[in-house]
Amino acid sequence: MKEGSVVGFVLPSYMPTRAVEFYSKLFGWKSGKLEGAPIEFHTLQTPNKEVEGGVVPVLAPGQTQFIIISVDSLEKKAEDAVKLGAQVALGRQELKGKGSLLILMDPDGNLFGLLESQGK
Repeated sequence: MKEGSVVGFVLPSYMPTRAVEFYSKLFGWKSGKLEGAPIEFHTLQTPNKEVEGGVVPVLAPGQTQFIIISVDSLEKKAEDAVKLGAQVALGRQELKGKGSLLILMDPDGNLFGLLESQGK
């Protein structure tokens, strides 16, 4: 995937299984559970298979959905983001079969993820 491409989204929910059922029934998205994730993570597969999603438990009041963006180098892009005013919200996490993920907060408080695909 080309660097800068949106490759995923994450939806926080107080009842993750209910949210997965809602989106699966509404849009026909396939669902599963990501094993080995640092938190409970339910996967959602969209029909075009280019953008994957997930549902996680709400970890903090006011938590909102966020996008995940493909990068060539997690460390380099995170360093660039911090120089531009972002803060690291969740350090590097290895996602089995996917790659490495890091969550940042932009200067306005919006969360976004960086994903370095496995094999880079």
